[in-house]
This record gives sequence, structure tokens and C-alpha cells, in this order.
Amino acid sequence: MFLQNFLVALLLFCIIGLGYLFARFKFVSVDIGNALSKFSFTVTIPILLFRLMSDLPNLPSSNWLIGVAFFGSCFIVFAIGFFIGKTSCT
Repeated sequence: MFLQNFLVALLLFCIIGLGYLFARFKFVSVDIGNALSKFSFTVTIPILLFRLMSDLPNLPSSNWLIGVAFFGSCFIVFAIGFFIGKTSCT
């Protein structure tokens, strides 16, 4: 289970890294980067989400404590950033 999730995440990070290297070494122009970004956010990500949601009954059940830990830590980081931002702006 861990290895399967790791390999999926590794593939995504490899794609992100490849995009970063292409932009860093000017293999693609800014216009091509903007077009690829627009295509991915308007076409491919909705298709990916639809495919994932259509296969939802076949996915293994998840532990709700993982969600609580993830969103709880997100809320803590948000609250700290909010209060630091609020005190530094006034």
C-alpha cells in the first residue's frame, strides 16, 4: 500500500521537476508554459478527478484519523500565519 502511494507521488514529483527544469533552462517559452498550464487546469485535471471519483467504490477505505491530522495541521498553520500577518500589518 505504501509503495503504491509512494510510486504515484514519485511520478507526480518527477513531472513537476521536469517542468521546472524545462522552464529553468528555457526549453519552453512563457507562452507555451501558459498554454500548458491552461490546458492542464481546464482539461486534464477535471478528467483525472472524474476518473478518480468514478472508481471510488473500488478504492480501499481510508482511516479518518489521517484526515483529522492533515486538516488539523493545515488549520494550525493557517491560524499561525493569519495571526502573524495580522500583527505585522497593524
